[in-house]
Amino acid sequence: MIHTTPKAVTLFSSKDTGAPKLTASAGSLKTLLKACLVSGYGDKQPLGWEMPFEQGHVAVFRSKSSESNRHFLRIDNAAAKFAIYEGYLNMTAASTGTGKFAYGNNLDRFGYCEYDRSEQPNWWLVGHDKAFIFLSAKRTLNDTCILFFGDIPSIVPQDTGNTLLFSNASTSEALSSRVIDFIGGDGYLLAKTWTGAEQTARGTFNSLAHHSGAGAAYPDKISGGLTAAEMWVYEKGNGGNDYNLRCLLPALFKCQNNLKDLQDGTPIKLDATDDVFLKFCLYNDSHYYLINASHWEA
Repeated sequence: MIHTTPKAVTLFSSKDTGAPKLTASAGSLKTLLKACLVSGYGDKQPLGWEMPFEQGHVAVFRSKSSESNRHFLRIDNAAAKFAIYEGYLNMTAASTGTGKFAYGNNLDRFGYCEYDRSEQPNWWLVGHDKAFIFLSAKRTLNDTCILFFGDIPSIVPQDTGNTLLFSNASTSEALSSRVIDFIGGDGYLLAKTWTGAEQTARGTFNSLAHHSGAGAAYPDKISGGLTAAEMWVYEKGNGGNDYNLRCLLPALFKCQNNLKDLQDGTPIKLDATDDVFLKFCLYNDSHYYLINASHWEA
């Protein structure tokens, strides 16, 4: 059983007064994350994270919450248009740490600016003092890249490894384009296994809205509105032959309907809640999600 409580989140975006611009220059993403997580900008207060290490275009971020696992996110933005991102259980310097959980084969590159652009004007960051999600949009109506880091609700009592790291990054230095996998993939990293062993656990997602009927017309012919469902994280186990439920992914909801005619970042209201949800396509004009910009379960 997962026991959760609603936790307010803050929405930062490129439309805010005084918001930092996201450009193709080295260090741009690192500077933006520092503003949202640590220092704030304009009249926006930061999420309350700390940056224990900074060296050139490298920054290390960490939650200050006593309720957090307080694992580390290392961002290396020395290159233009993309940053290398890695999670660590422990760090003692900007480039020294143990218990790394990260992708290999250049999949640790998070492309945030298209190859032929000097800047990427549309970005969003949503989160609280234990987790955040960052998004950067392409020039098209749909298709946005995403980076998530932080602690999420777990069914494991006193879980100390439920720090999730994932993106839809690609090996390209252009804007990211890898699909968010569901059952059958293993592209999502948890800091430790469910047993607490200091070994990276690979996971995948599932949702009631992920099946052959997904992509129905919008507005929905039956309900007259929009249908969306929670997303869950399953840990890969038994030599890779099965996937076991471990965590709730609180930020994202998979959409049953095709929202291709709505601009990414469009606010949507759902029945029976006052929360504001933002619509995003996270892969190739075909996978539609809502991100809760008001509250997350924590």
